[in-house]
Amino acid sequence: MVSKLDTKPIVTSHLTSKHYKDKETLWVHHNGFTYTIPVSNKLYDETASSSGGGFKSLLLSELPGKILKIFVKEGDIVTATDPLVSMEAMKMEHSFKAGAPAKIKKIHVTEGLQVAQKTKLIELEAITATEA
Repeated sequence: MVSKLDTKPIVTSHLTSKHYKDKETLWVHHNGFTYTIPVSNKLYDETASSSGGGFKSLLLSELPGKILKIFVKEGDIVTATDPLVSMEAMKMEHSFKAGAPAKIKKIHVTEGLQVAQKTKLIELEAITATEA
């Protein structure tokens, strides 16, 4: 709700900017321009992460970076600990795992691709332990 926004002036050298934030958006007014940035307290919703903490249906990049290696192909059955994709971000390599037995439903990226934060990497489909 826009009426309950926080407003704080930001002084950078001789320029003054203001920003307003609600639950889902950050508005920045600077030098005659207004920028909107979607924000969230959670990095992703219903997604897997590099820690592999439980099954989620969508794997998103945690940081901007470069896709180094894709270890799976569409239709593959993977276990919780199988590596799915690795990427380089902030000069470190990060490996992503499913977190639970799953089937690779769709791969959205290719090796060598530069991706932004929250880019869809891989969609997963839950399977039973007997299917794995």
